[in-house]
Amino acid sequence: MFLSYIQTITRGGMEMKTKGFIMLAVFISCFLEISRVWADTAGYIDSGQNSITYHGVVGARYNGTGGSAIYGSAAATTGATRGGSFQSNSTSGTGVYGWAGASTGYTYGGSFQSWSTSGTGVHSWASATTGYTYGGRFYNSSTDGTGVYGQAEASTGYTYGGSFRSNSTSGAGVYGQAAATTGNTFGGFFRNSSTSGTGVYSLAIASTGYTYGGRFYNSSTSGTGVYGQATASTGYTYGGYFRNSSTSGTGVYSWATASTGYTYGVYGRTSSPSGYGVYSKGNMKVEGALTVTGIKSAVVKLKNGESVSLYAVEASENWFEDFGSSTLKKGRALVQIDPTFAETVNTDKEYHVFLTPNGDCKGLYVTNKKGTCFEVRELNGGKSGISFSYRLVAKRKGYERQRLAKVNEDKMTVMTTTKGENMQKGEAMELASQVK
Repeated sequence: MFLSYIQTITRGGMEMKTKGFIMLAVFISCFLEISRVWADTAGYIDSGQNSITYHGVVGARYNGTGGSAIYGSAAATTGATRGGSFQSNSTSGTGVYGWAGASTGYTYGGSFQSWSTSGTGVHSWASATTGYTYGGRFYNSSTDGTGVYGQAEASTGYTYGGSFRSNSTSGAGVYGQAAATTGNTFGGFFRNSSTSGTGVYSLAIASTGYTYGGRFYNSSTSGTGVYGQATASTGYTYGGYFRNSSTSGTGVYSWATASTGYTYGVYGRTSSPSGYGVYSKGNMKVEGALTVTGIKSAVVKLKNGESVSLYAVEASENWFEDFGSSTLKKGRALVQIDPTFAETVNTDKEYHVFLTPNGDCKGLYVTNKKGTCFEVRELNGGKSGISFSYRLVAKRKGYERQRLAKVNEDKMTVMTTTKGENMQKGEAMELASQVK
């Protein structure tokens, strides 16, 4: 009888549905002795897509300030359980669409939580292998809100604040966008309090194609594409951890696309006087100019195990130098410039040769300097046969006119200070998020 009554309600029009649901709600409320249900909730149940609402199911509306319109709970503390599971097979659909319509306040497009040490706060999957699909798509219109906020409460174990995956060769594991053009917004904000955890872990498992483990955009002039923070004060933590297993891949690829202005492809900073703003374990290659406001040194280890710094020699012009030795024959010697070294410098311009005799003689001088060789002679017509050493210094090819080039350090300092202030504002927002 009860089932047939619900079917009658479902077949009826909108008016019949509303009346039927009211009677049903009153019946359930009285039967279960639940108080204040009707005072806080309203809505209706639809067995199929409705021509007015365009939704298969419309859930209850909650008018209270501390509850949830829909609450999904997986009570088991172990196993591959889900508080809620959403799926879209459409090539242009969305697995999960969460929307916080309020334009102010600390709102969430979606808030997900898992207490299991091996669980997942959010598991979203777009199963279509082609098309512009989204495992999850989140919007937030508030300038203080968060598009996605993921938190793994467990302080130990391999937990994830959020886990995102895309199998498409042209897809994105994570796509985060902060649409506001002003304000200290985040394309994505991720946090992990465990001393062995990871703030962000993103994996693109396709072995071919131009895939991204994570892709972040920010349109704000004072925003940040990616902001990663490891709040633990101890342990080997990472603000961000990036890895690429491909033999031709890149662990981190950063690009400042603006063609003007003092931009940074990578900006690294440390507050510790003994730390490093950027640390590279392995070879480092710079295509372009290298500008250093401090010292440039090579670290050499001594026999007693200590390390010392040997400093680079700086010059007012762009010089390359080479060293060699030769021997006089009857007071003369023709020295050939190393052809490989000659390709790196411009010997058609004036170059310098410094001589050091390795024996007794009347003195040495240089003459007949050419692009490929120079001649060394003994002074006053001497006929010695001693050996000598030389140091050849020539202008680097393509940089012959460089001399004490001006550096606009003031603007660089302003950029650095501005970035520092932005980071401080970001930390303030981080503290605000802790309060809420």
